Amino acid sequence: MWEIHAENQFRRVAAPCQDTDSSCESFSCQMRFFGSMSECKQMELRGINYCLIESMDGCSIRLFQNVGVEPSGDGLFLICLDELILRFIRNLNGLILKIGSFEMSKKILVATEKPFAKAAVDRMKEVVAKNPDFELKLLENYTDKQDLVDAVKEADGLIIRSDKVTREVLDAAKNLKVVARGGAGYDNVDLEAATEKGICVMNTPGQNSNAVSELVFGMMLNLVRHQYVGKPGTELRGKSIGIHAYGNAGKCVARLGKGFGMDVYSHDPYVDKSIMEADSVTPVDSKEELYSTCDFVSLHIPGNAETVNSINFELLSKMKEGAALINTARKEVIDEGGLKKMLSERPDFRYGSDLTPDCKDEICTTCGDRTFFTAKKMGAQTAEANINSGVAAVTQVINFLEKGDETFRVNKKV
Repeated sequence: MWEIHAENQFRRVAAPCQDTDSSCESFSCQMRFFGSMSECKQMELRGINYCLIESMDGCSIRLFQNVGVEPSGDGLFLICLDELILRFIRNLNGLILKIGSFEMSKKILVATEKPFAKAAVDRMKEVVAKNPDFELKLLENYTDKQDLVDAVKEADGLIIRSDKVTREVLDAAKNLKVVARGGAGYDNVDLEAATEKGICVMNTPGQNSNAVSELVFGMMLNLVRHQYVGKPGTELRGKSIGIHAYGNAGKCVARLGKGFGMDVYSHDPYVDKSIMEADSVTPVDSKEELYSTCDFVSLHIPGNAETVNSINFELLSKMKEGAALINTARKEVIDEGGLKKMLSERPDFRYGSDLTPDCKDEICTTCGDRTFFTAKKMGAQTAEANINSGVAAVTQVINFLEKGDETFRVNKKV
C-alpha cells in the first residue's frame, strides 16, 4: 500500500482507458489517496477511469483511480493501461515524458531494537522520498524476535544495526534480496543462510569510525585521570598506542593518537605494512610485540572463530607496567577468566570497554577506578555516526535493488 497526503500545486490529467485527449491545468487542493497495484489492475480490467497526478517540481508521478476529474481539451494524456504497463505520451511542450512499467513499490524495512536517532531516520526518509519506487517501513524498539520475523515477510531490503538476522528470520523473508548492516561488524547476520538464499549482505564500513575512535580516547582519558575523582593522573602525550587491527576505526584512532602526540603502532596481518607506514604508523609483526611495546592497546578485531577468547592472560601479561587495554570491538574476543586474573595479579593494569563483560560486577567491586564500562554499546552513538550509517545503508540498499551494485558485499555470491 502507498499513501500520498499533500497540499500543493499539481498538474492534473484524466483519461479513460482509450486514446483520448485530456485537460492539463493547475489546481490547488488537499488530497489523501490510498491504493495498491492489485486494486489498480482490478479496476483497469473493469474499465474504470484513472487520474494521473504529477507534482509541479516533477519529482513524483503517480496514477490514481479517477477522482472525479473530467477529461477535456488538449495536452498531456494517458493512452491506456495494458496490465501494469503505462504509456505517458507527451507533456505540454510535446516531448516524450515516460514510457515504461509501473511496478509495485519495493519495501525497505528498518528493523532496530536500538533505533537510529530521529535525525538519521529523517534523512533516510528523505533519501527514499527521492526514489518513488521504494517505500520505507520502520520496526523500532521491538523486544520479541517474532516481531522481526513477521515484519520482514514482505521486505525487499532490510536495514539493521546490532539486530540478529538468523536463519529463521531469513526463512520468513520470501522477497528479501539484500540486508544492510548500519555499521562495520556483521557477525550478527547468518551469512551462510543468506548466501544459500541468494541474499546479498552488506555493511557500511567507515561510517561509525570517527565516533568509535573518539570514544577510545574518551575512555583512555577517563582511566589515566582515575575517572576524575580527584587523584592526580597522567597525560597521553609522549605515550605509545598500539592498534590491534588496522581497519577504518583503527585508522581514525591512529589519526587522533598522532594529534595527542603519541607514538602509534599497529598489528594487522591482513593489511599491507606500506599502508600503515604511509599513515606514519609503525607496523609490528605480531600481537605479542604490539602488547609488550605499547602503553595503550586499542582493540578493533572482529568476532569470529579465530579471535574468540584470543585476548587472554598469556597475551595481557606481556603488557607494560601501567598499561591499559581499550575494547570497542567485540565482547567475545576477551577471555574473561584471563581478564580477571590480569586485574587481580597486576594492580597497575587498566581496562576500559564499550562492551559489558559478564563479570562486570565482580570486577568493579575489586578494581575500583582501574576499569570503566559504558552503560551500553556506545561506539556508534553519535548523531553524526547515526546519520552517516543510516544514509549509507539505505543508499546501498536502493543501489543494489535498482542497479545490482554489490559494493561492500560481505557474503559469498552463489
